[in-house]
Amino acid sequence: MKRVTSTPAVLFGIITRSFLKHLLFLLVMVFISTSYLAAQKPRDDIRVRGTITDKGGTPIEGVSIRVKGKNLGSPSNDKGEFSIGVDPRAVLIVSHLGYKPQEIAVERRNQIEIALEPSVSDLEEVVVVGLWYNP
Repeated sequence: MKRVTSTPAVLFGIITRSFLKHLLFLLVMVFISTSYLAAQKPRDDIRVRGTITDKGGTPIEGVSIRVKGKNLGSPSNDKGEFSIGVDPRAVLIVSHLGYKPQEIAVERRNQIEIALEPSVSDLEEVVVVGLWYNP
């Protein structure tokens, strides 16, 4: 009966073959995933710019411009101007304290001028609280 002994060279050969099998599998998976990502249609976002004013034409600073259904937005600058990259079919939600919020469909437009209407609310009661501290 012949006794088989494991020599370091045999063990190294087994490890190498196993390693090569795993490496080959990994390379095939990287190739497949890269091909899949390359076949995806790129987003065709457009850059929408515009100006936000009140009804009198005065620019409004700090207006919130958000994309409906997305976590994406941009404020207007001190001249009422904004710029945001969106899907051509997106809907913008424009809001600011003291003005009525508006939903505006982009409809593939690159330039949008928005005039916000003041939000008038009737206050029924005003409470004034005064504190006095005498050290």
